[in-house]
Amino acid sequence: MIALLISGSQDEYRSIKSALEEKDYSVVQYDNFLKAYDNLEEIHPDVIVVSAQDYPRHWKIIASTANFRLSKRVKTIVLVNQEFSDEKEIGALPVCSFTYDSEENFDKPLFFEVLNSSESQTASKINYNEYFDEGDFPAPTVQELLSNSTDDYISTGSSNCNFVYMNPSVMSIITGKVISFVYPEICFLPDRKEGFESVYIGQILDDCSLKTEIGLSSVKTCVTDISDTITMHIC
Repeated sequence: MIALLISGSQDEYRSIKSALEEKDYSVVQYDNFLKAYDNLEEIHPDVIVVSAQDYPRHWKIIASTANFRLSKRVKTIVLVNQEFSDEKEIGALPVCSFTYDSEENFDKPLFFEVLNSSESQTASKINYNEYFDEGDFPAPTVQELLSNSTDDYISTGSSNCNFVYMNPSVMSIITGKVISFVYPEICFLPDRKEGFESVYIGQILDDCSLKTEIGLSSVKTCVTDISDTITMHIC
């Protein structure tokens, strides 16, 4: 098994490296984020441990793209300190966080617990209330929502059909206008350019929200076309 450790210093993370080796990981350590990112596919790690203290912006890039670039699911552990303030970003990605302030305060049993957990932290869903006015709408299941959509919901941008999604490449919630919705296809115009950034045909967007007259629910989509708009297939 291979672990990729991305840190700003070789010496300050000896305890992390030693703990990984104790669990039979071959550790590849970089203190240059760009080199680690460029060699990601060549290393093909099973685990990525990245310091958010040393890379307060870049850790999000590695956390959001590792599973797209590699042929296997990668467990990502983000090292944070007590002053870490981006818990919302941690919750929006399939990663685990581990508090690591210094070698002296390293909690090895807790690190092993995080390392051995069967899955990374499940990404939190979008807080729909921040983007939609739900009113008294119920919260149907995806099946209930979509089973009624085939004939009843064709939108030309009316307020009765709204859609938002998380663009994992830029870690941003994308709002915009539904140009048309004929189940299962949505044609969507993002409000800003970040909606198009690094989005590609065939990409699966796991954390999307769709609202129609019968309610509001979470859906997963696959990007099928990109032009002046983005067309997605509900799957």
